[in-house]
Order: sequence, then C-alpha cells, then structure tokens
Amino acid sequence: GNLWVDEVLPSHLLVALKVVRTRAEAGGEARADRREAKGRVVRESDGSGAAYNAVGAWRNMFTFAIKERNLGKSFNPALEVKKPERQPGRRLAIKEAHLREMLQLFGSTGDDPELDLMIARFILITGARQEGLLNLKFGGLDADECTVRLDEKFGKITDQPVPDWFLAELLAFALARGASRRKDPVFVKRLASGRFKPITHRRFNSLFGDRLQALCPWADKTQTTAHTLRHHSVTVIERATSRAVATAFARHKPEGTN
Repeated sequence: GNLWVDEVLPSHLLVALKVVRTRAEAGGEARADRREAKGRVVRESDGSGAAYNAVGAWRNMFTFAIKERNLGKSFNPALEVKKPERQPGRRLAIKEAHLREMLQLFGSTGDDPELDLMIARFILITGARQEGLLNLKFGGLDADECTVRLDEKFGKITDQPVPDWFLAELLAFALARGASRRKDPVFVKRLASGRFKPITHRRFNSLFGDRLQALCPWADKTQTTAHTLRHHSVTVIERATSRAVATAFARHKPEGTN
C-alpha cells in the first residue's frame, strides 16, 4: 500500500498471496460452519480460487501501468509469480428427474412463478448467460428470423436461434408484462401493486441459492446455478449434433473451450 508501482517486487506479491489464501480459507471455513449448522452440504475451500484471481488481477494492474508508461515492460513483478491452476469444473448435463423437479419447483413456488419458470426455460433453450437475460430487450425478439439478441460478456452481441413456438411464448410473456417499445426489458418481476420491475442478479441468487439449493439436496450437493443450466443446454446440443455446433451455440471461441 505504501509502495510506488515500480517498487513492488515479486517477493512482495508472494507475501500478499499468502495473505489472500489465508483470508480465503478463513472465509471458507466460516461459510462451511454456517452451512453445516443448517444441514446443508459443506464444500471445502483451500483458497486456490482466490489466489488465482489475485494473480490475474495483479497482472492486469501492472499491464495497465506499463501501457500508461508508469512502468517498464521488464519490471512487471506479477509475471514472475506463478498463477495457481484452476480447479477443474464438472460441466455435465442435469439428470432428467432432477430437471423435472427443478422446473416444478420454479413454476409452483416463489413470488413470481411464471417469471422463474421462463428464466429457466430461456437458459435451457438458448444457453444464455445471466447477462443475456438481464440485457434482453423487447426489440431483440425477432419473430421473422426466430432469434433472440443476446448481449453478454465483453460486449459481444449474438442473434441466437430459438424455436418459433418458444419465441411466440416469449413475445406473449413480454407483452403481458408491459413491453411495447424496443428498449423495454423482457424479464421483469411482477410487483404487488401490479406494476413490473426489471430483474437483477439478485433474482438468480434467490432462485438457485435460496430456493433450489436449499430445498433440493442434489442441487445443494452439485451447487446448481443458472450457469449449470447453460452447461446442461450446451451438453445436450453437443450430444445431439457435434462439438463444433455446440461451440457455436455456446458462443465460445473455437479453441476446445467446451
């Protein structure tokens, strides 16, 4: 904190990395204790994820300093700190029985079951990320081309094909919730007053963390989230077609990301 950018050494970052790991492990233990007290599945944490993110952040910061001419290229200490390997994730399809149970839960509980069920179905059919739903506007529903405009990470916009019957349902859903102009959001929550309010990331946290994982042991064990549904959707496409088609469907770069 008291050093200029050109005074930071790799040894300083290694010390900081130990602090990051220790803090992350302590936070993980506290979360594990809270989950255990509630009878939830406990997931162990060794702080490697926090360390991975820390090194990535430092590299980005020092690269910015170099671009701003505050540091020479040969004085980037973050490049001399080994980045921890990411833990391999399990990106699998959801069991059919679990999928039915999840959709039944979403469509019959909560303060807006119609919205929650549409969120889940939209992800399953389009493979959308959370940003894709949050940024979806009424003008992005194209009935002629049967596409929805997904504005997701890094500002990349894609017209994703969907079945005509689903697009018709989506248009009816949006119209029933007050959408009429091209910039009107599609996914809005019904308020007690009868008006509507655009959803935020909190809707996904509540839907998958506070409800699905809390009520379904299998979802708690696998830590099922909205992104899990996206992986399920991509996996289904890959099984039915090919890896190349699934890569295009997922909007991934063709580099074996899947």
